[in-house]
Amino acid sequence: MSHRRSPDPPARKKQSMKFLIVAHDGKGKKAAALRQAVRPVHLNGVQSLIKKQQLEVGGALLDADGKMIGSMMVVDFRNRRALDAYLKREPYVTEGVWKKITVTAMNRVV
Repeated sequence: MSHRRSPDPPARKKQSMKFLIVAHDGKGKKAAALRQAVRPVHLNGVQSLIKKQQLEVGGALLDADGKMIGSMMVVDFRNRRALDAYLKREPYVTEGVWKKITVTAMNRVV
């Protein structure tokens, strides 16, 4: 009787978690100028997340006049500790653009 070895299971993607980041900018006349000054460095970091397939969606929050007042991102990190390490390096955090940040773990359905 011959024994057939079952095929190896497909390689599993590292376990990760999805998080919704909602971040509001500071207020005042200098807030918009600060956001614009830091934005190129922030977007460079976003490109890194895209290359690592860690960013699902992101964009600016707008006020009633269409002015940027914050950001939202759906990101994929190994755990909350890894996300917090990213946020410590995020230019909008280090340069003081984002003043109020809410992070919520989530499960993407669609």
